[in-house]
Amino acid sequence: EVWFTTKNKSGPECDLRNIPRAALEQMLTIAKCEIISSMSNSHVDAYVLSESSMFLSKRRIVLKTCGTTTPLDCLEKMIWLVKKFTGYDMVEDVFYSRKNFQRPDLQLSPYRSFEREVTTLDKFFVEGAAYCMGNLSR
Repeated sequence: EVWFTTKNKSGPECDLRNIPRAALEQMLTIAKCEIISSMSNSHVDAYVLSESSMFLSKRRIVLKTCGTTTPLDCLEKMIWLVKKFTGYDMVEDVFYSRKNFQRPDLQLSPYRSFEREVTTLDKFFVEGAAYCMGNLSR
């Protein structure tokens, strides 16, 4: 889940839903999933993906994935698309969560361990902080 803002305060012209579908499809290819269907209302665009779902609202992108998708791999493209199409120029907050995998050996790197995922996130968000709730070995 990524929240965006702008140094100039968000105005009516700033909206993540301005990102063209073709650009979102390219971004999701990097994450190894694709759009199956979509639905929109005045508050959110919702997408059913080949491996879960994505939601875009005015300021927030929620990308929920499963299987062997690689959502962190598309962060750079996501941020670039946001800056190009939406009027936002800053990431305000990032919330990344995951469950422990029953078969982490089937995941691509860095998704085999929480520590590796945090290292990947730290490359983008140097002032971030990672927290574990519960036991990492379960």
